[in-house]
Amino acid sequence: MAGLQIVFTAPKLVAGKVVEPARITTFVHGVCVQNNTAIMGPKKHKQVTDYSGTVPAKAPFRFQDHKNEPPVRMRNIWVRPLP
Repeated sequence: MAGLQIVFTAPKLVAGKVVEPARITTFVHGVCVQNNTAIMGPKKHKQVTDYSGTVPAKAPFRFQDHKNEPPVRMRNIWVRPLP
């Protein structure tokens, strides 16, 4: 198992409102670095956010770039819905 693997569980919604936050489990080169960590709202730089307002049932993935040297490159990205 190499590279980065992410297991993302979407927030549970009732009438467009979040009743349970999104969760994420992350593995880097086979080592678990986050385990079922709650995500308390959209992620923004140096800002605490929450799930205020209406939340869409689906949204795009976004990958953060810190402009590090050497640059981070991603390839062979697979998105697979889990039951």
